[in-house]
Amino acid sequence: LSPDSPIADATILNSEMHNGPAYNDKLSRLDLLVRLYNGQLINIEFQTGNQIHFVRRALFYLFQMGVGALKGGEDYGRLPNLTGIYIFDDIFRSDVDDVHLVYEPTCVKPNDGSFLKRGLLRMDFIQLPKFSALNPSENKLLSAWVQLFGAKTVQDLDAAGRESPVLDS
Repeated sequence: LSPDSPIADATILNSEMHNGPAYNDKLSRLDLLVRLYNGQLINIEFQTGNQIHFVRRALFYLFQMGVGALKGGEDYGRLPNLTGIYIFDDIFRSDVDDVHLVYEPTCVKPNDGSFLKRGLLRMDFIQLPKFSALNPSENKLLSAWVQLFGAKTVQDLDAAGRESPVLDS
């Protein structure tokens, strides 16, 4: 993650370990809420499939993270920056070769008086199947993490652990 501010705490929000037979069923996912010392909130979601309307759902969850961040009368400047990191064991965008896609709001009309700053809202999409095109010997730890997240069986998990002592502990 390498955030600018240290991680204050992390909480498991949701773990759905259900694999439905239909394309639009809820698939396995694990959500973590990470709170940094500077107040930034990060939702990290590991997901085994790309659902219909996923981006809309992701935006909904991001906005909900900020809902309880202010108490009545507090200044809007105290609202935290919101980030969503979505790690897919599936292809999120087949039309783009990049493994890691970053989306942030941008100003369509220059000098329109809005003060939209980088980092206020950010969505990162990481597509694990696209890592296979990279050279695993260049970064053995990254390769082991990709193996771990993409594991389908106990044998796959054991193999990921053998790749890196960090994962084996």
